[in-house]
Amino acid sequence: MDWQELCVPNWITFPMVLSGLVYNLIAGGWNSGLAGALLGTVVGLATLFWLWMLAAWEPSPCSCTTAY
Repeated sequence: MDWQELCVPNWITFPMVLSGLVYNLIAGGWNSGLAGALLGTVVGLATLFWLWMLAAWEPSPCSCTTAY
């Protein structure tokens, strides 16, 4: 994590999302575990997507999205 610019690189984010989905599949099964985890992932992405789009309109000092 870049503490100065408060960015989390993608090489940390994507494996954590996948490990959370796998854990919920193992712990809760197909219907309750994985479905709930996928729903939470989609809701989280949909909530933050518009903020990401707003930041894409103007240059950002955070280069984590392009550096990794």
